[in-house]
Amino acid sequence: MSDTSVDNLPIDISSNKLLDWLIDRRHVQGKWTSVALTVREKINNAIQDMPEVEEIKQLVVGTYINYFHCKRIVELLKVSESNTKNIFGRYSSQRMKDWLEVVSIYERDNIYLAESAHLLTQNVNYEIPAIRRSILKCKQLQAECDRKEKDYISQAASAKDDFQTSCKKLGIKGEKIKTELIKLVADLPQIYSKILSKAQKLHKVTEFYEAFVQFTVGSQDSGTDEQFPICPALGYILQHGNTTVYRWRTGKDPMSIEEVKLVALEEEKDVQEDEVGINEMINDETNDDNDVNHVNEMPRHN
Repeated sequence: MSDTSVDNLPIDISSNKLLDWLIDRRHVQGKWTSVALTVREKINNAIQDMPEVEEIKQLVVGTYINYFHCKRIVELLKVSESNTKNIFGRYSSQRMKDWLEVVSIYERDNIYLAESAHLLTQNVNYEIPAIRRSILKCKQLQAECDRKEKDYISQAASAKDDFQTSCKKLGIKGEKIKTELIKLVADLPQIYSKILSKAQKLHKVTEFYEAFVQFTVGSQDSGTDEQFPICPALGYILQHGNTTVYRWRTGKDPMSIEEVKLVALEEEKDVQEDEVGINEMINDETNDDNDVNHVNEMPRHN
């Protein structure tokens, strides 16, 4: 096996021991965190003056800016700051100088290797498990929402059946409920007429019932002359027919009768389903500047 192939062989190193391995093999210095703090300060100063490039905005906002982000920013600045390049191939733009200095400090003594190893350890031990727990909770919430959706669909179908059954009992279609119920009121005179015609056939029944009551109950109160009416409402209808309530209460005919006219309702508009608003929307009220300062804080070296 040649020396070149031996150099290309992978080395199996535990992620928790990667940073210690780099320090033991003297690829990085043991006090790399102090240099990394200097890099953080220069990055925080550099991001205060950035060009209006969409990709750069996405890189510097809402994330921890590391070595690879800085390299990408330099590549983008080579395009946006190309007009500041002199005949010697150097840039006169202060933006480019600031970011080139950051990259230079990163590459000096392999600081970027130590930071990358530290971030890898943080992601493996904390970030990835936290994301997995979050995914599990989201899946459980999704399953619960699916179950509730099925329950609500079943309840909606049951309510619809009950509604249709109630409409059939009332004799309406249920499309325009108010109008259909008002129309049912207009049928009341015909219903009263049918009841009156059928009640006229109950003369002999009421006479028999009255005689039965007088024979059974009246004999116990033979010492009193007071007689109580039997089936007063039915007896009144048989004697006088369908009259006004005023005559039924007072026994006198009213001087005038004012008929109640049902006002026709305007054509009802079709009821559309209400739009359900999502009240559990999470509003991100974090200030962008605070986000940038937060994500660029150097993580502590364990």
